[in-house]
Amino acid sequence: YIRRGGKNFWELQPLSPGYICVCTEDSLVPKDMMLLRKVKGVAHFLPSNEDVRCLNEQDYALVQQFLSFGEIAEPSTAFFDKDDRIVIVDGPMKGMEVQITSVDRRKRRVKLVVTMFDTEMTLNLSYNLIEKKDS
Repeated sequence: YIRRGGKNFWELQPLSPGYICVCTEDSLVPKDMMLLRKVKGVAHFLPSNEDVRCLNEQDYALVQQFLSFGEIAEPSTAFFDKDDRIVIVDGPMKGMEVQITSVDRRKRRVKLVVTMFDTEMTLNLSYNLIEKKDS
């Protein structure tokens, strides 16, 4: 969900531009790494070009969380509780314990910090707001 020039519209965007995941049975060999480096947009490997590693269980679970919703992860459904905290009730962010750094209610965007390879990465995601009825 994007708001530009006072207009609201949906736009497909990559979750984390510039990153690709490669599934292999063995470690990448230098020849494969050189081929991947020639792909337009590939800047470097994680966690570094000198120390290319596989995803650990926690990192893999995070990637799988988003991939489990298919090629296109729809916005998560959320509401704000009485303490003005965002509560995710459905979608790719449901059940995730992450640090939310900012919420833009007007644009329906949330910035959150995830950790991969012991490095913090910021994701900017869209959410659908629902109104919670008082009990």
